[in-house]
Amino acid sequence: MVRQITDGCELEQLRADAYKSGMKSLRLSGAQKVAAGLTSVEEILRVTPESQR
Repeated sequence: MVRQITDGCELEQLRADAYKSGMKSLRLSGAQKVAAGLTSVEEILRVTPESQR
């Protein structure tokens, strides 16, 4: 991924490769933390970027 960034890879390709490598969206990661009792839904909605909603 570092090479992709330094070589000027397109954002969508970088994102797709990151998900294939196991990256989770902030929304999914937040939902898992809510399920574990570590945070609230309100907190996740407050800090999650609009693009992830």
